[in-house]
Amino acid sequence: MVQDQAAAGDTFQARWCAGGRNLVLRPVSPQDVRLSQAFIESLSFSSRYFRFGRGDVVFADKELLQLCSPDPRECADFIVLDVTDPVPVELASARYCIQPGTRSAEFALAVADDWHGQGLGRRLVDALLASARRHALEEIYGIVLATNCRMLAFAQRLGFECSEALAEGVLLKVVHRIDRPPLAPPMERFVPGVGVSIR
Repeated sequence: MVQDQAAAGDTFQARWCAGGRNLVLRPVSPQDVRLSQAFIESLSFSSRYFRFGRGDVVFADKELLQLCSPDPRECADFIVLDVTDPVPVELASARYCIQPGTRSAEFALAVADDWHGQGLGRRLVDALLASARRHALEEIYGIVLATNCRMLAFAQRLGFECSEALAEGVLLKVVHRIDRPPLAPPMERFVPGVGVSIR
């Protein structure tokens, strides 16, 4: 059973069971520094590379505290925790940051390797979209490596459009317009001169 709760701001929480584990989705807080550090360290090299642009990324304590202390006027950040055992474990995280002077926000997402395909990413994106609506944003977008086929397929399923290729096709911009249906499914992978459909 899922219990969802939404109040003013980003106090949204959801609880559910998956694979015999008790999971919670909630906003990140400064008290989550060690949880987030352990989560990042648990990711595979490729998962860290796709999320942070470097597979060997290491954050200092100050940087981790900044990640866990987003300014609610500029960012929304949610995590999924396994709370079955006395010590919780972070399984996934997602955030968006509003671009200055716009109603557009860039989002990023990471899910523990063992939990891919279990719906955590979808729940996190749903939470980001709900927050974006509350803050009257017009769209959220992500910059995705063209080789990250899993993320591109995931974005397509959630209604993102591939709006443009960047850096000569190395990066793709995927966009979800708030409260608007996708304009042109299926999403296309942009290689210079070639469009390859991802299904």
